[in-house]
Amino acid sequence: MQLPLDPALFSPKPNNLLEKLAPLMDRGISIILLKLQSNDNTRIYLEYQTPREAIEATSQFYEKLLRAKNGEDAALSYSVGDFFNFLDNLAELVLLIYDETVKVFRPHGKDFIKALVLSNKSQAQKISCRLFT
Repeated sequence: MQLPLDPALFSPKPNNLLEKLAPLMDRGISIILLKLQSNDNTRIYLEYQTPREAIEATSQFYEKLLRAKNGEDAALSYSVGDFFNFLDNLAELVLLIYDETVKVFRPHGKDFIKALVLSNKSQAQKISCRLFT
């Protein structure tokens, strides 16, 4: 069974999809499910009030891993591309967003999460401009 596609998501404008995703950043309880490595028996479940909070927490989680790897006192910076590589290399990553209209959590994968980051310009700028000392 093929799911119907919303034709409103597609248009000749290249940023149309990103513009459609931006309003989702503040909608619905969100849960991030992630697993660092495929051979790891642990999974991390984190709940937030909005997808925006979930995306921010995911970037903060990445920062904590960078600090653990490079030392707390090291100056760190990373780009959106570095963050996306981190997301791509996770064994599992799912963002569940609660849909009030049907009372269910809808699952979204890595590409959707990356599109949400890009749709929120302030989030993408924050990620690409972070510098820690």
